[in-house]
Amino acid sequence: MEERPRVAIYMRIAAKKHLSYLEKQKEKLCRYCQKKGYEVALEVAEIASGINEKRKGLQRLMNAAKRGEFEKIVVESKDRLARFGVSYLYAYFIKCGVKIEIPNKTKDWEQTEELIDDLVSMVRFLTNKIYELKKEETYDRSN
Repeated sequence: MEERPRVAIYMRIAAKKHLSYLEKQKEKLCRYCQKKGYEVALEVAEIASGINEKRKGLQRLMNAAKRGEFEKIVVESKDRLARFGVSYLYAYFIKCGVKIEIPNKTKDWEQTEELIDDLVSMVRFLTNKIYELKKEETYDRSN
């Protein structure tokens, strides 16, 4: 009997208000894997911004890849993995012997609202950094 390729599926949404989209991702990816004859060894779903570098789900996926638990990651689109730095993730996974497979390369316009949420998160992050710098500058001047 032929061994089926072991894969991980990764789903991500930016906020709880997109919960139905998370379920749609899972359905699409599971259907795709079944059609291709893949064995789903790991399912990772998380609610986090694509610009957040400290996502527990992504870390779990990376650790499992390092341990050789699967040969491929099936993800709906590159920006489900991350909004920035995707090439670093690709390089990491390739080093682990894991390929990334994207079933549908066309853009899903349901993600537009999520892009807006990520943009707001980025603006908040940068605003906080600027505030911290100004605070340090004010402190330095008073000493």
